[in-house]
Amino acid sequence: MEVLEAPSEELLELLADLEYEPSEVSIPGIEPPLSVRVVDEIPLELLTLLRDYKAEISGRRVWPGSVVLALAICQPNFPIKMSGQSVLELGAGSGLIGMVGARLGAERVVITDGDQISVDLAAGNLEENGYTSEEGGRTVATRLLWGKGEHSDAFKSNASLFPTEGFNIIVAADVMYKPILPPLLFETIKMMLAKDGVALICHILRAGVTQDIVVQAGKDAGFTIEKLTIPHDSFPNPHCTEAEAQESSLYLLRHMEMEVK
Repeated sequence: MEVLEAPSEELLELLADLEYEPSEVSIPGIEPPLSVRVVDEIPLELLTLLRDYKAEISGRRVWPGSVVLALAICQPNFPIKMSGQSVLELGAGSGLIGMVGARLGAERVVITDGDQISVDLAAGNLEENGYTSEEGGRTVATRLLWGKGEHSDAFKSNASLFPTEGFNIIVAADVMYKPILPPLLFETIKMMLAKDGVALICHILRAGVTQDIVVQAGKDAGFTIEKLTIPHDSFPNPHCTEAEAQESSLYLLRHMEMEVK
């Protein structure tokens, strides 16, 4: 959910009253299947208030782009391996990709979102799937805002979570649902990615944020961008239709100066 500066008491009460139910997410190569809590039903009254506040409850479901990226990184021939790496998930929502990374042997996984309720849900998902969400553990869920200054504050106040040398791998999927978000996302990635690290981004067109806009924003931020193959034979999936998979693009980003050298 987008951060609300001053949500009304009514909105807070409706958000607190939302009911969740477990949803099983099966990813080939990941056993047992992951359990993720999702919103059972959103009341019309809440939908109206969210529209008035121009906010979303994006962290309360398994988004198709997350499924696409999770399926991709589990492919035996995928060029980037999670094993032994430090992994940061941005705009994580349920934390699906971070948990898949942990299952694939990542040494350290930090799952983040700008919405504290989503962070709390991700922490619950970690524990439900046999992981901890404590600061000193191998996996942790914590709040992180995107944009100028926000990631710098995170480095200063959470040095144990956000290493000064950056993360080996940063992942984000289905998170650019407004035109203002691509620059903020890539600025944050640039600050938090290790010099020789890589970012994996899955994007599905939403609210006019085209693939061209995403690619240009990444280049403007100083990244080289390589389009990767999506395992289309894995769809349809209960959480991602074949049409959604067809509309998605998967990108591998590296710091531009690393490519020049």
